[in-house]
Amino acid sequence: WNFEDVTQRSLIDREIHDERSKLADFLDHAPIGFYSVDGAGRFLFVNETLADWLGASPTELVANGAKIGDFLAEPPPAGALPHAPFESGGEPGEVELKGRHGLMLQALITQSVIRYGANLRTRSVVRDLTPERDWQAALRQSRERFERFFANAPVGIALLDEQGHFAEANATLGAFFGAAPADLIGKALVSFLPEADRPGLASHLAAAMAGRPPTEPVELSLPNGKSAALVMSRDSEGGLILHFIDTTDQKKMEAQFIQSQKMQ
Repeated sequence: WNFEDVTQRSLIDREIHDERSKLADFLDHAPIGFYSVDGAGRFLFVNETLADWLGASPTELVANGAKIGDFLAEPPPAGALPHAPFESGGEPGEVELKGRHGLMLQALITQSVIRYGANLRTRSVVRDLTPERDWQAALRQSRERFERFFANAPVGIALLDEQGHFAEANATLGAFFGAAPADLIGKALVSFLPEADRPGLASHLAAAMAGRPPTEPVELSLPNGKSAALVMSRDSEGGLILHFIDTTDQKKMEAQFIQSQKMQ
């Protein structure tokens, strides 16, 4: 009989087994899909994440000889290889996958091909582009909504850079100054005001740039004979956001009221 202490070896084997289990669990339940196919496009390996997207189990996909091409929403382009059914035939490629439960998935597949003799297999990674596309669509919708609000707002809105020049201007503001919004870009706000009003506005703009915007609206006389109340606020990039509110009718009513008071 020969007795040998294998405690240390058992501990090492157990640790290796645990690490392999952790790696397998990570691979199976990662938030992206992993798979391998042979030259005919048959699955050799599929992780749990991708199998769930496709509406099957990894064992079922491999045992039944399922192919990656079986889950394409559209037939692959002419000349596409069975193991790489991409639009361009190159790598990476974007495809739309359709699971067995009707789930549609816009996916980006990146893979490397391992060749051994006449055979091959792939190491493929599938990224679900659907959340990203949904986010992009929501962002585009939000941007379009903001642009409509900005362009069609009934008050003049402008963004000034740190030098006091127009960086953005909407249509209402262009009407105030008798110019197209694009013609205001790059020009100084104070240059559109009467000479007498320029020093006062320049002082207010400098204070606002320094983080001390006026607490009350600044009264302005516009070139077209109108008057406006200007509200300033600092933006996150160091410029100023300006809102011009037409006060012409209000000023006329105030003048009429004062005249009426005088007459009384």
